[in-house]
Amino acid sequence: MIPTAVQTYIDSHRDAALESLFALLGFPSIANVADPDGCTPCAQWLAEYLAKAGFATELLELPEAQPAVFAEHHEGDDLPTLLIYGHYDV
Repeated sequence: MIPTAVQTYIDSHRDAALESLFALLGFPSIANVADPDGCTPCAQWLAEYLAKAGFATELLELPEAQPAVFAEHHEGDDLPTLLIYGHYDV
């Protein structure tokens, strides 16, 4: 059972969340050695999106590699750490 406050938040932010998801899914972000910049626009969008959400972000770029997005939000040393790892290329 989802707490009422959580359900209210989900319901009130559903459309914006879906709009952001569809924007992310709209990028032709195919990781391909032949196109080293294929994921760059998507990575830049994702870093900006996370920064707007309050995360400290960094776009990590290496020669001949697709960029990686690193983001963190530190709430306090006395709280547990949550690590989420995912990929944004298709």
